Amino acid sequence: MKGIIFNWLEEIVTAEFDSDVWDDLLDQAESDGIYASFGSYPDDELILLVQVTANRLGKTEVETWLWLGRRAVPLMAIHYPMLFAAATTLRDLLLDPELGMMNMAEIFPELTVCEGDNQTLLVGYRSHLNLCGLVEGLTMGAAEYFGDDIELDRLKCANQEDDTCLYRVRFLSSDNEPLDMEDSKFVLFL
Repeated sequence: MKGIIFNWLEEIVTAEFDSDVWDDLLDQAESDGIYASFGSYPDDELILLVQVTANRLGKTEVETWLWLGRRAVPLMAIHYPMLFAAATTLRDLLLDPELGMMNMAEIFPELTVCEGDNQTLLVGYRSHLNLCGLVEGLTMGAAEYFGDDIELDRLKCANQEDDTCLYRVRFLSSDNEPLDMEDSKFVLFL
């Protein structure tokens, strides 16, 4: 797992609670807490940190991944300023390969995005780690960041024994009508 996710968790926990809480979580996870953003660390270490964070928050692990993803988006905008400066909507961020979503390929090695029926995007994700909640949280957090009104439906979930996670993202206008979306595109990020 890339160190940047560890860094997001640390920044979020420290901001919402304090550095003592982060230190307690590290102690519980038996971690030294030293993570370089571009470094790679054992997946099990992050999963254990999320488990102890979930216990601290009184949430499930999936809810904690969701919480982390939602709150990580403003941090992503700081760490990936060119990506976020070029996008004006969640749709731009997900569909336009020129915006560099492939930078996220090390975090999400198999992320597929395509346009579906009725002005929707379909987002597919597959990984042995089953970070469905993180993908869902990042999607909702990015929609909030860009001010997009969306409906996010979980169609399949690896945590519920499906072979992949599949989400339908429906873009709504202020009156909850689908926005008129332009030309059809298909983008596959591997």
